[in-house]
Amino acid sequence: MPLYKYFTNKSGLEIGVDIGFGALKIAIVQVSGKEYKLLAYKCEDLSSVKEDDKDKAIVKTTQEFIKTYGLFKKSIHLNISLANSVFTKTLKLPSMPEREIPNAAKWQIKDEVSASLDDLEFTWQYLFGPEKAKKPRVDIICVLAKKKFLSRYVEIFKSANIELSEITLSPFSLNSILPKEEEWVIVLDVGNKQSVLSFHSKGRLLFLRTIHVGAESFTAQQSQEQVKLNVEHLSDEAVRSIKYCELEFAKQALNHIYITGGGARIEVLPAALKESSNLDVKILRFPRNIQIDEKIRKDYETERASLQILPAIGAAIPSQSKINILPMEARAAKMLLWEKVSLRLIGITAALILLSSFFTAQLKINVLKYRLNNINTETNFLKEAQALKAEIDDYGKIINYIKANCVPSEWPLKFIASSMSEDMVLSSFTFNNKDKGVSASGVVYARPGSVDKILTDFIRRLKQIEIFKDVKMISMEKSSSGEAFTFTISCKLEL
Repeated sequence: MPLYKYFTNKSGLEIGVDIGFGALKIAIVQVSGKEYKLLAYKCEDLSSVKEDDKDKAIVKTTQEFIKTYGLFKKSIHLNISLANSVFTKTLKLPSMPEREIPNAAKWQIKDEVSASLDDLEFTWQYLFGPEKAKKPRVDIICVLAKKKFLSRYVEIFKSANIELSEITLSPFSLNSILPKEEEWVIVLDVGNKQSVLSFHSKGRLLFLRTIHVGAESFTAQQSQEQVKLNVEHLSDEAVRSIKYCELEFAKQALNHIYITGGGARIEVLPAALKESSNLDVKILRFPRNIQIDEKIRKDYETERASLQILPAIGAAIPSQSKINILPMEARAAKMLLWEKVSLRLIGITAALILLSSFFTAQLKINVLKYRLNNINTETNFLKEAQALKAEIDDYGKIINYIKANCVPSEWPLKFIASSMSEDMVLSSFTFNNKDKGVSASGVVYARPGSVDKILTDFIRRLKQIEIFKDVKMISMEKSSSGEAFTFTISCKLEL
């Protein structure tokens, strides 16, 4: 059922992929702080797939699952089963600084592994935490895996553009979902070809062991006698491992064990183990601290998916108790990729900052230009206002002068009018404040011989006005009709 809209709105999605000998399990877990919810899962049977085609089937199924649920995330947490290419061992070392532990551990187990240490990926962790490592001895659990074996998974998923966030093992994935408050938990994970017994205490994996008896040892193809022998063998090896854990860790008798894995789906197996080992055998239930989305709960319970899907869920959940055997080359490539992404982000950020600075500077320039234009406009306005004010001031001086000498403002015009001859008509009388002068023009209706006398008398009378100085005749012409003479007189104003 495609749930594109349902999932893409979720945050903190982690994908766990568990590759077993007979099945592929995939789980999508939503992680929000310390709260977890299973949103989707898939169990694909690989037992009938040819060995040469198994890698392609794994990648194709994983890719289709990611596309089906519309996930943009292209990284997964990979869980693998313990195989011949993986070696695990619990070691007791003398108390030493943490940086010296890898070399000491490798030296102690170098004769127990068939391959060269240079061809193996090595990782380890404290059994009880570094705070308890200051005793006379140091207890660690270490894992060595062939680099070629691990690189195979890196490459097949890389071909589908899927990145591996980590590679871990089923016992460590199961440990990440077991209750942290339980002191002693024994889990028998029955796979298709082999089983793994792991011993856990308060969130720490203390011991694990591979038993080469799996679910295929209890199928209908096996005779009843062979099934009985396989059950006894599995039971004997489990009891032997439990006795070791009692002496080494618990210091008390342990008689209960949880069974999980595909083999736990065989209904007769738990009862047969209980009868053969005298142990209290129980099915490992789905963790209470992990919610199941209501959309898949019914199918999940009907299919009894918890018997197979738990390692995939544990792989998806972040936990410091998980060992990561992702090859260093892949981690280095991942770091380089992140560095490239970081550099690109830095470059993009710098470009955005520069672009933002450019637009900010451009905006400031435009604002300054606008202000400058306003200033220029205001400056021109002030200049015009100053010129207008100077002109008004000049008119004011004339008016003030007239008032100061007690001469009515209209008197000069009246005096001029009274000084004019009856034969004269004044057509204009203009005060020019800029040149501080007066221009008068008009028409004289008289005989040609008497025009000069009329105008001379008028100029003489004007000179009698104190503010009129330098009165001059500018022009005198006979009109086009020949019956009159036009004239123009100017004078300076003395203020």
